[in-house]
Amino acid sequence: NCMFECTFHMTFSVSGHDLKDCFTEAMKHNNELERLVNSPITYKSALRNHWLEFCANHMKKLIDLQKKYYTFLECELISMHFKTAGKWKDVHIASWRHADAEGWIVSKKGQRPKLKEPDEKNPKI
Repeated sequence: NCMFECTFHMTFSVSGHDLKDCFTEAMKHNNELERLVNSPITYKSALRNHWLEFCANHMKKLIDLQKKYYTFLECELISMHFKTAGKWKDVHIASWRHADAEGWIVSKKGQRPKLKEPDEKNPKI
């Protein structure tokens, strides 16, 4: 892939991680969500440098983490990986923002994320 070949030598300027760092870190995880939660800086480096597909080739893909809209169940699965709603927001704002806009987040600041299921009459999932 041309993008991979063209960016192989690059180091992500903010984190200082190169492809080798991102790949080495990726090999420690079984799926992209686990990697995002446990190593957000190298995950974002790989994403910005178009290395994500290469680094995540061995991983199970549970959820597409690059989309803008998520179902309730996807938000719930993502949120379960974080100790606080604030950490969830910091690491994966897209799913947090969607859950917040839908009114699904019921936990208080500093607490483990807790979501309220959508109303059965208007499920929005």
